[in-house]
Amino acid sequence: MWLAQHVLQKAKRPYAVLTHTDWTVTNLTTYTFNNVKIGRPDPSRLIVVAIHGEDSAASFNLNSGTIGGDASDIILTGAVNLTINTGLMQLAVPVGEELTVTGTYSEATSGCMIGVYAIYNLKSHTPRKTAEAQRSSGSGVMQINTLGTDTTPGMQEAFCSPDAICIAAASNVGVDAPTWGRNSGTIPVPDGDSFIVPQYEMNHDFMACGALLQYPNNFKISPASTVPQSFSMQFTGSALSDLVGARWE
Repeated sequence: MWLAQHVLQKAKRPYAVLTHTDWTVTNLTTYTFNNVKIGRPDPSRLIVVAIHGEDSAASFNLNSGTIGGDASDIILTGAVNLTINTGLMQLAVPVGEELTVTGTYSEATSGCMIGVYAIYNLKSHTPRKTAEAQRSSGSGVMQINTLGTDTTPGMQEAFCSPDAICIAAASNVGVDAPTWGRNSGTIPVPDGDSFIVPQYEMNHDFMACGALLQYPNNFKISPASTVPQSFSMQFTGSALSDLVGARWE
């Protein structure tokens, strides 16, 4: 019996679910979102919050946040030299179905939006990779390397594990609908782009959006001698943009 349960537990793949979105355009330094839905309770559950802010007057930064009243781990604080900011914060929350999320900025801002994910069955809650990109003017494509690169012979296949979750979030001063895509680098990707899935899009004075990527079961490449392997998520939007992303396994 123990062996069967152990094998079953090992067979569980990580997966992520968007559980909640919310927004406000009130001028505040600390934003509080109540009754935030966080999905099914589970001992393995990790809550990840993408938090988007805008201040038309000056650049600013995400200083801290809480999830369920406990201090969250800030993964990325996003741009520090733009009037928009996109951050990612996380906390292990094994129990409960709703809680309160707060985010505190370095100064009063004009609006804030959140996208909340529950991730299950990870081997580790520590992100394997984080990345960010900013654009201060104009329009076009930005990309972040969510997979990373590895030039160690024979290590690429393990590095490209299908048991990976990537979450990307972007803030955009423009109001055009954003697009998500990929730049596969040297990795052959099966099934086209179907596993990059937009998760939310909110437009309240500025644009906030998020996307989720999970590699399919058949995502595997053969180890190569010293060829770097990479995978990027691309975001296309207009005007000021701030893009962040992280990968967990």
